[in-house]
Amino acid sequence: MKTRNTIVIHKACIHLGSFEPEGVLELVAPNADPLILWLHGVKTKINMVSLRLQCFKRSTVCVGCGRVGTIISLDKFRAKSRIPSTHFGLYSEEPDGRYVMMTKDHIVPKSKGGAKLWIGNLQTMCEVCNAKKGNKLEGEPDATR
Repeated sequence: MKTRNTIVIHKACIHLGSFEPEGVLELVAPNADPLILWLHGVKTKINMVSLRLQCFKRSTVCVGCGRVGTIISLDKFRAKSRIPSTHFGLYSEEPDGRYVMMTKDHIVPKSKGGAKLWIGNLQTMCEVCNAKKGNKLEGEPDATR
């Protein structure tokens, strides 16, 4: 995997490193083994079968605005369970130097019966477009697409 020397700071995450998307996403597969990394002397497993990463492997482009994810960031954060978790996140670098997080969006929102664990119901969206879309279906007022 090619690393980058870019620092990505997003909310309460601790940035551990940046990589070219192609190098990380080629390791993603529905039956992939966890990626084992030693971070500061601690053995860390990273889930390479996540639907979010599978969604990014299909496309790194936001379906709403066309923003392209160009940086994979290895981040450590505290999940809702308060247990630290390490994962890869995809970010777009803006011309002004800001970073925008790319997300997986449910085409048919979970709140409207959309499948939560089916890759066919997921698309890549930047956090800006995903927030605008909310839990709306395509064609509903204020939906990005």
